[in-house]
Amino acid sequence: MPTTNPASKAQIAAHGSDLGLISKPALCALIRGKVQAIVFDAPTLQYMLATSGRSDLQIVGPVFRPEMFGIAVAIGSPLRKKINEALLEIYKDGTYEEIYGRWFAPRK
Repeated sequence: MPTTNPASKAQIAAHGSDLGLISKPALCALIRGKVQAIVFDAPTLQYMLATSGRSDLQIVGPVFRPEMFGIAVAIGSPLRKKINEALLEIYKDGTYEEIYGRWFAPRK
């Protein structure tokens, strides 16, 4: 994982894990230069960075271990087919990319 020096931007490495929300102390330590990186769940980091308005943070490097997310429904639930069809549709019509860009892409 790349490191930072005082002249460079703080760096965040994306990691595919399920840790919940980034702790405020960890983020404060990163911003204050007490730590060089935060290793955390990629979508959470992407959302945090996209909505933070901070230009001094960036995600660096590849995801260490990609993980897939799912939606759980009861066995035999009629919702499974509806959910799958809706997901396929938003992938096909570009809505998924639009949503991803809105909530997970860095703001310019």
